[in-house]
Amino acid sequence: GACAAACSNGSITIGENGVVINRETCGACLACANACPAHALSAEGTVYTTDELLTTVLRDKHYFDTSGGGVTLSGGEPLAQHEFLMEFLAAAKRARLHVTLETCGYSERFAEVLPYVDLLYFDVKHPDSAAHREKTGAGNELILANLACAVRAGVPTVARIPVIPGFNDGKGLWPAYTALLKEAGVSAAHLLPFHQLGQEKYRGHGLAYAYDGVPPLQKEALDKMKEYFENAGIAAQIGG
Repeated sequence: GACAAACSNGSITIGENGVVINRETCGACLACANACPAHALSAEGTVYTTDELLTTVLRDKHYFDTSGGGVTLSGGEPLAQHEFLMEFLAAAKRARLHVTLETCGYSERFAEVLPYVDLLYFDVKHPDSAAHREKTGAGNELILANLACAVRAGVPTVARIPVIPGFNDGKGLWPAYTALLKEAGVSAAHLLPFHQLGQEKYRGHGLAYAYDGVPPLQKEALDKMKEYFENAGIAAQIGG
């Protein structure tokens, strides 16, 4: 009960099902994690300054230089921390690091990052804006505009499509997908098969998982999707 006692908001209760955290009232002060003697509650992630992060990355610069690799900025969504991202990108450019950015592309300030990025992995979750809004809370107009902007800027860009059962895996969507990619000037796509790896993260945060029990896609279905994309002139691979 040390964690519950440490919570000034009264957001933690302990019952038959163990520790329950009310995420609506939790202020993320981490007092509970600091008080937990068994470390059953812990903070995820590390806070860095730009200089600290760059110093950590540069430890592997020799490996990057000899292997042709570099730094991949992923998430979450890197653009959600725009100011920090811009500082780090500028520092990485000065250090001559190859930078890949993974993004959903939903940002009014997206174009600002393009001079500092060597490769974009760009999510395209659904070709239809209404369906996109229903599942993500936002339409895809800004996203597709930013996708085209990246290509016009000359940044090598790979579309990444998370193929999710019942959401965007239907054959009827394949023509719309390939059409929008070709219109944007994108010539490569990664088809990312649905998996259940996020299930425990949802449970850990006390959130309902809408795809609980949904089986993975069959390889045959993904192979057919890949074949369709390739026949439409989009170099496609499963995974990536």
